[in-house]
Amino acid sequence: MSAGFDKPLAGIKVLITRAEGQADPLIKSVERLGGIPVSIPMISFKKTGKSLPDGKYDWIIFTSANAFKFACLTKERLAALGHPKIAAIGEKTKEAIERLGFRIDFIPESFIAEAFVREFTGRLKQQEKVLLPKGNLARNIIYETLTSEGHICTEIIMYENKMPPSSESGLIEFFETNKADVLTFTSASTAANFMKIVRKNNLEEAIQESVVACIGPAAKNKAEALGLTVQICPDTYTVDGMLQAIIAFYKNDMSRRKL
Repeated sequence: MSAGFDKPLAGIKVLITRAEGQADPLIKSVERLGGIPVSIPMISFKKTGKSLPDGKYDWIIFTSANAFKFACLTKERLAALGHPKIAAIGEKTKEAIERLGFRIDFIPESFIAEAFVREFTGRLKQQEKVLLPKGNLARNIIYETLTSEGHICTEIIMYENKMPPSSESGLIEFFETNKADVLTFTSASTAANFMKIVRKNNLEEAIQESVVACIGPAAKNKAEALGLTVQICPDTYTVDGMLQAIIAFYKNDMSRRKL
């Protein structure tokens, strides 16, 4: 009997590479849809110990929920920074900021850095002061674009993105006796760390038949640069958008469905 419409991922083994503590919603969604989630985190986050700097700013930009979390922004700290306007990239970032009662003054239509700078720079006056809390592996496109246009952008590394110590052994152990139907990558870092382990341990054959799903262009570009063929990348760059794209992929390719 084929999988029912209410279980479109029945029997599909989905490798989840999100950080521990952030993977639960995707794990539960895969289970609810009949799939078999396998969580092996490829990234972890650690606060650097740095704080938001002193000074007055016109804008503060949060490119991820993690950047906002580790910045430890409070209403008092926002006031001390001169009540800068807040810009955010991504639904999860928006939700995290608004959950603590802050108002977001700008959010781009598309949740990628290139789209952000195109839309954001048109809102800036001459030589605005911008504060950019970020992770150690975040790209520099926002900083480079703003400074090239004459604005004063201050970057501060609020957290470090690292591979968990157990990732390598966990992945090797899994692929010794299993194969994943779908590999999911929610950031460029998850793809990079995954392929680092794959190449080091000659696991290329184990993933040869796996479908690769990426949350958005940054993860897709990194995965492809590392030699992976990406079959799934949603138009909406969210975890739910990626999940819906996986469902649509299996719906359209019945030969891959588990019977």
